[in-house]
Amino acid sequence: EWVVAYERRRLAEAGRADLAKEVCHVSVVDGDGAGYDVRSFDPRSERQRLIEVKTTRSGILTPFYLTRNEVEVSKAAPESFSLYRVHCFGLRTRVYWLDGSLDRTCDLAAMSFRALPKAQSA
Repeated sequence: EWVVAYERRRLAEAGRADLAKEVCHVSVVDGDGAGYDVRSFDPRSERQRLIEVKTTRSGILTPFYLTRNEVEVSKAAPESFSLYRVHCFGLRTRVYWLDGSLDRTCDLAAMSFRALPKAQSA
């Protein structure tokens, strides 16, 4: 919600109230499976921006978790994808963003595996 309001304000301040009205909280409207949370726009080109939001009350260097889907969407649309890292939330809220494919902008480390027992031969 904070990023939706931030994006609407950013677009309105850039003289694009028309685009500000179109900002969508995708994870609320369509569910959490899109691979991003907010759809916004570039005020100059009107190009769609797909924004994944990761929020923490902790500091700027706090690690965060990504889903495979989020990484794949960032790879499929690097020119549109941004990760917004909201930190110190509710205290002195700050935000920075990383544009492009997450495998290029972040050090990714596998933390868990999905396992299925192998079939036993008779």
